[in-house]
Amino acid sequence: MLLLGVKKTSSVKTIGYQHSSLSARHWNYRMDHREREISPLPDMIYSSGEKTKQWFMEQFQFTPHRIRSTPALRYADHLYFAKAKLERPQRILYTLASLENEYINALYFLNNAFKYLKSPIHLTLRAHPQTPMDHLLRKIPLKFPYELDKGSSLMNVLESHDVLLYSSSTSGIEALSLGIPIIYIQLPDYLNADPLVDFNDFKWRVEHPSELWAALEQIKKLSDEDYQKRQESGIEQVKRYFNSCNEQNLGVFLP
Repeated sequence: MLLLGVKKTSSVKTIGYQHSSLSARHWNYRMDHREREISPLPDMIYSSGEKTKQWFMEQFQFTPHRIRSTPALRYADHLYFAKAKLERPQRILYTLASLENEYINALYFLNNAFKYLKSPIHLTLRAHPQTPMDHLLRKIPLKFPYELDKGSSLMNVLESHDVLLYSSSTSGIEALSLGIPIIYIQLPDYLNADPLVDFNDFKWRVEHPSELWAALEQIKKLSDEDYQKRQESGIEQVKRYFNSCNEQNLGVFLP
């Protein structure tokens, strides 16, 4: 309604900025040409990278002249780092998004997955900063030792872990930027919430709880050469997803 009001009362050009990841869960962005003609859309949409620009055009049917690939302002401080491979991944981080339904499904998944545990690991759970999960942990207690991260910056907590588990969070992309392998946990949902749905080089996909440990074993058994090659592919994927915020790229925001 705000955009509609601006368009009807002034000649000001409007810009929509897409600041994070995209997945099939964002299906509400998809429009056919008739919807676009009557919807109060911004004059331009600035995406955070080439990958998200491609999503807007191919998945959401936006026309190329309306989309522009720009710097990822939210991720301006990202550094790329190829973390060394460990003989056995032991510190596992599971980051969750802001939906309580995701929390509930994840807790049930983990309780079932740990029945298949073959060697000790250290699991850290990280809830979304705006959606605490303490009350759910009291209702669905985990039946194994774990740590609940509270208040740490995501990049700091990532650096102290060997593998990331995620189910929809942008943290999968951030883990790749640090050279950390990722495992996508497919929780029950009508739509695929993975923002890296077409990337598999340094990502493993798990649907059944029994598959989690097999994925960890596959990561452990990678040769150093294969591990490094997959790491590099992951970092390149991040660079396509989020454009860097250098002086040249930032010029797009200037008149």
